[in-house]
This record gives sequence, structure tokens and C-alpha cells, in this order.
Amino acid sequence: MSKYTAIIPTVYGQAMIAESFAKKEALIFTKIKLGDGTLSAGESSVNFKDLKNPIMECPINEYDNTTSGQVTLKATADNSNVETGFFAREFGVFAKVGESGSEQLFAYTNAGNYSDYMPDKTSTLDESIFAVTLPVGNASTVTAIINSQQYATVENLNDHNASES
Repeated sequence: MSKYTAIIPTVYGQAMIAESFAKKEALIFTKIKLGDGTLSAGESSVNFKDLKNPIMECPINEYDNTTSGQVTLKATADNSNVETGFFAREFGVFAKVGESGSEQLFAYTNAGNYSDYMPDKTSTLDESIFAVTLPVGNASTVTAIINSQQYATVENLNDHNASES
């Protein structure tokens, strides 16, 4: 997997946290995107509205908001819909406030030259599961849209089997 630098909330992500608190509406994480955009020297991603060159969407399959002020999202990347292979440099997390809110880029990071190649769909690839932890400050409620067509991983089953509830 690519070696991403620290993920940074965008100004839109920071505004969503404040809006969630002010309106007492949920901050809802919607998806993760991967792309192959390259940052120019000195370019800041804090004002980005999207990835520079989004290529792939990754559904969120799990989230954990039990730690105050942060959320951990887990998502799955597979290449079954990738027409042309690419270097997965960009990683963006998207969210919205409330059910009727508009989806925006919440946080962004770029691996630059430390990115891995994502082959096209003709190459067999095991799905990659990755986790990202994000600050959510005093957002009213934090949740995520979970793709109902996701499947349980071995890790999910082991966690379930070890649970006392």
C-alpha cells in the first residue's frame, strides 16, 4: 500500500465539524476515493474540493467512533472496475452533514513518489483493506454510510467471535 503522509482535514472538513455541532446534525462519512494526482511543490490541499484526478471509489465497510473527538474508518479497495492501472498517490475522505447535506472532501493526503501501483481489472488483485483515523472534534454525531453489499472479513469474524456481546 502507498505510504501516505498525515491526512489533513480540508477547510470543508473543518467547516463540516462546526456545522454538525451548530445544527446538531450527524457528520456522515460517505466514501473514500483514490487517484493519481501529483501535488506541485508547495501546493496545499486544504482548499481542495476533490482529488486532483480521482480514479477509484472505495466503500466504507466499518467505522469506530468510540474514541472522543475522532473516528476510524475502514474501507476496501479492489480493482474490479479499474479500466487503466494507476499509481494510487491521492487518498481522500468524503463526508456530509445531515442526510440532505452535500458531500464534500473532508480530508486529503498524497503519497507522491511513495505510491503503489493499482493494476487494471485484468490483473488478479486481493482486496486491500485500509484504516484511517480522523479528527472530528465536537461534531454532534458521527456515522458512516456502509455499503450493504460488503462482506465480512476474517478480521471482522474474529472480532465478532471474541466479543462477549
